[in-house]
Amino acid sequence: MVNLGSAIPSSPGYIGVYHYLAVLALSLWTPDKNAALAYAIGTHALNMIANVGLGSFYLSREGLSLRSLNTNT
Repeated sequence: MVNLGSAIPSSPGYIGVYHYLAVLALSLWTPDKNAALAYAIGTHALNMIANVGLGSFYLSREGLSLRSLNTNT
């Protein structure tokens, strides 16, 4: 459900849309919306940390930086 919801245009990082759809999907198994929201926030944070961390690692491995990728200069 969350992956289908990512097709909806939303804010950067899917903040809000991801959490709402995760709570909605988890409501089938747990009636506690607070636990579902905590799970959604935790999984979203881990996903973002993994994406940014791996991206930064491989960027530095190639000898690049974010500043060197700027095409405006």
